[in-house]
Amino acid sequence: MVSCTPYIIIPHSFAIIYCVMYRNAGLPEYIGDHGLYINEGSACELAEAMLRLLNNPNQVVSFGENLRNRSHEFCTPKIVSQKIIDLYTMLGAA
Repeated sequence: MVSCTPYIIIPHSFAIIYCVMYRNAGLPEYIGDHGLYINEGSACELAEAMLRLLNNPNQVVSFGENLRNRSHEFCTPKIVSQKIIDLYTMLGAA
C-alpha cells in the first residue's frame, strides 16, 4: 500500500496491514517508526520496500500491531475531530 493521507492509514492499521508511504507526505507524525518510507516517484525504492516486507512477515505483523495501537492513541474520532476544530479555530483567528 502506498498512501499519502492519514485517512487511509486508520482503516488499514486496524486490519494489521503494513504501510509503505512517501517520505514527504506529512505522515511521520502518524506512522512514526512503524512503516517504511520511500521517496515519491522512486519505483526502485517501492520495489525494495515491498520485497523487504515480503521477506519479513514478522515485521509486517509488528508494523500492523504497532500502527493499530498508535491509531487508538492518536486517531480516534474524538481526537481527530478536536484537531479539526482547533485548526478551524486557528484559521478563523488569523
